[in-house]
Amino acid sequence: MQKQIEEFIKNAIISVFSMDYEPIEVEIPLREEHGDFSTPTPLKLSSLLSYSSLELANKLKEFIIKSEFSKQFEAIKVAQPGFINFYLKKSYYFEVLKQILEHDYFARLGMGEGKKVQVEFVSANPTGPLHIAHGRGAVIGDVTARILEHLGYEVQKEYYVNDTGGQIEKFAKSIEARYDELTGKKVEFPSDGYHGTYVIDMARNIMNNHSLDYLTENKRVGFLMEYAVGEMLKDHKEVLSLLNINHDNYFKEKYLVDSGLVDEVLTILKKNGYLEEKDGAIWFTSTDLGDDKDRVLVKSDKSLTYFIKDIAYHYEKFVKRGFDIVIDVWGADHHNHVTRIKNSLKSLNINPDRFEVILIQLVRLISKGKEILMSKRSGEFITLRELIEEVGKDVARYIYLTRSSNSPLDFDLDLALKESMDNPVFYIQYAYVRAGSILKQAAIKGIEIRKADEVNYALLSSNTEFRLLRLLSILQDEILLTGIKRTPHRLATTSRKLAEAFHEFYQLHKVIGESAELEQARLHLVIGTRSALELLLNLMGITKVEEM
Repeated sequence: MQKQIEEFIKNAIISVFSMDYEPIEVEIPLREEHGDFSTPTPLKLSSLLSYSSLELANKLKEFIIKSEFSKQFEAIKVAQPGFINFYLKKSYYFEVLKQILEHDYFARLGMGEGKKVQVEFVSANPTGPLHIAHGRGAVIGDVTARILEHLGYEVQKEYYVNDTGGQIEKFAKSIEARYDELTGKKVEFPSDGYHGTYVIDMARNIMNNHSLDYLTENKRVGFLMEYAVGEMLKDHKEVLSLLNINHDNYFKEKYLVDSGLVDEVLTILKKNGYLEEKDGAIWFTSTDLGDDKDRVLVKSDKSLTYFIKDIAYHYEKFVKRGFDIVIDVWGADHHNHVTRIKNSLKSLNINPDRFEVILIQLVRLISKGKEILMSKRSGEFITLRELIEEVGKDVARYIYLTRSSNSPLDFDLDLALKESMDNPVFYIQYAYVRAGSILKQAAIKGIEIRKADEVNYALLSSNTEFRLLRLLSILQDEILLTGIKRTPHRLATTSRKLAEAFHEFYQLHKVIGESAELEQARLHLVIGTRSALELLLNLMGITKVEEM
């Protein structure tokens, strides 16, 4: 329906104002009294025409209500300061319920048309265990991929492995220092090294299973770098699997240099006129593309910067592997890097609009009203593994989805540990269980579920029933908007609303034992609700439990 409204408004603007305008925005209002769908288009259109946004809204409304299209709506209203709100007819609700019962209504949508999308997320430096901030990016990346798959895209989930560079070398030297300490040597621990018991554990494992004594200093560090990356990546994979996350591909930074990709990109940039040599270094003349300064790609000592590797990596994604869309999930501290990568894509003749970044704000772990402070370098932090073991993967995933990635998140440990209706995951899973228990009871009593054409949905007439019907009717549109806007947190809100509506229905209305006609209508509503909850739980990666 959302797409239909968009298209109709676009045609209405052409007919009324003789202009082609886009994009047309259609939203699902947070407050149900504002309708099933709403558009703020008149607010934006008013800057182009000599009418106020309210005048524009009313003119468009007049055009719409004269059309056949308007017959699908109970009402179309204009609201301050220039919104048009659409209220679906109850008959539309009933038709959707019929489609849920008779067809695979919640199956994958075809919007993506098989286009190739890559979602790259986590990609944490393998210099220590994953912590709770990594968990947020992991869940948002994974759920984004799940939504896009549901919309019909061909999706690959990728983890970029930083297996070279200064931080990996520091990590290796930290392990080396702990190894020497364990063998009885007196050493000075690197001032910028990595602390924490995990470094000592890795050093002890090397001492028990390997010997560094026969290696020269350079080979020693080289061995430790490879060993450290391998062990940490193994740990990262294991922890992510506990969170129900598995990447399709692990791309190693070292490959960019060894394969010649960096040299290939430098050659293209030079050919396109975006390279300049100054003071023995090679610079990307990004000021020609609007950047505030040019950027070093190859230092005077011939070492490569992180930036040229990142350019080569994204070139590889688009050109070598042919992704139509690339979505990276980054920490918010990388926000300035977004424009730089987009500029680099322009210089390589790749449309920068095909590249997107979801920025993840910080996570605070709260217990008893106080923040638990974390520092990976000092080793004082709560690992993601510890969090999952403490609260469970389902609770962790849901809480990570409760706020937009653009907003900081307070992870309330006390709430997460509650096994009651206060816990949002318990609340949603319990709605799924309750719906299942009603259907089991019907089966035990030998009640046969009739076909949709044999059921009178008009008997569903209470406000509670209508609220459930409304939520079912707009769910696919909600998922569509969530996918288009890359806002997976909306699923947490939607699932909470649906569970709330069903719990209210469960408390107020009897299903089994009503008159045969009403019993059938309500059983269909229960089936539809359970199907919707199943879809939402699957998209969020949360377990569907059958009993609680």
